[in-house]
Amino acid sequence: MTDASGARMPTVEQVTIFLASPGDVAQERQYAREVIEELNRTLGPALAITLRIVGWEFDTIPGFGKDPQGFSCSGVGRIV
Repeated sequence: MTDASGARMPTVEQVTIFLASPGDVAQERQYAREVIEELNRTLGPALAITLRIVGWEFDTIPGFGKDPQGFSCSGVGRIV
């Protein structure tokens, strides 16, 4: 991929982080999101990486018929 001047643009790798925790640690989950945002702003450009944080409370789709873990995993994509 090139920019408007024809210079080659670096490829940015996206890493998805699935944040799973008990419901009584909402503040800690918020801290984790803030740290990820800060890393993306400060180190992300230099390392050509973007961290994407996902969690069951915002990034999964409600469903029925399967166990909750199955829904969480299917709602966020491939987990390594």
